[in-house]
Formats: sequence, structure tokens, C-alpha cells
Amino acid sequence: MIWTTWENVGVDRMACAWFIRRYLDEKAEFNFLDYGTKSKNIENTFDMPGALYSHSRGRCSFAAIVKKNQDKDIILNMMVLIVDGADEVSDSLPPPESYGLEALCVGTRLSSKTDKEALEKGIHLYDALFLYIKKRIT
Repeated sequence: MIWTTWENVGVDRMACAWFIRRYLDEKAEFNFLDYGTKSKNIENTFDMPGALYSHSRGRCSFAAIVKKNQDKDIILNMMVLIVDGADEVSDSLPPPESYGLEALCVGTRLSSKTDKEALEKGIHLYDALFLYIKKRIT
């Protein structure tokens, strides 16, 4: 299945792509629209206004996709807090991992020639974050 989002991927889009590959569609492919472009169809869209999974009430798109599909998973909910902290401007102090995640995602995008390449690299970052949290809580 092809999933659509905006170009110039970062923390939230990488997190959503990771979730899609790990929980919804392991063979997912990604299509990138120019920033500001509206998708003609909201099915299989994420992290853009009007998308199936998008920002809501100050929460990142990753929070929306986890809430809809895996709301009871403690590791994923801890990841949501970290991604929210890295992606959103909030009055609350984000978890310390948020700062590192933002830096790694920005660096990943900058070191990649395409958004597709950045997402593929980003998926490995989120695999590592998942395992880090799992080890911390077990």
C-alpha cells in the first residue's frame, strides 16, 4: 500500500512511517507531496492537515496513529511522549530523550539525499528507541 505525507520528513513523519511498517503494513511504500499540498484522498495519509492521522489538540500525528491502533501498549505510549516532546511546542517539559531524538532525526534528514532514504534510516532509529524503552521498563 502507498502512504502519503509531506516532503522534508522529520521526527513525527519518521515515527509514523515506523509505526506503519511495524504495525499496519510491513510492505508500505511512501509518497511525498510538496509541503502545503493537499492530498486528494485522506485514506493512507499522515502528518498533514486533513490526513487520516494528523496533529490534534497539541499532540503529534504519531500520537493519533498509536491511539487509534495500539492504545494499550505501554512502550508505544512512552514513545508518544518522547515524539510529542521532540515535535510539538508545549508548556510541559519533554522527556530528556526528546532532545536527542530531534537531533538524530534532523541529522538523518540532512544526511539523506531523498525523503525516502531519510524514512528508511529513520525506521532504524525508531526500532532502537523502542528497544531502549523496552529494556528500561523490563
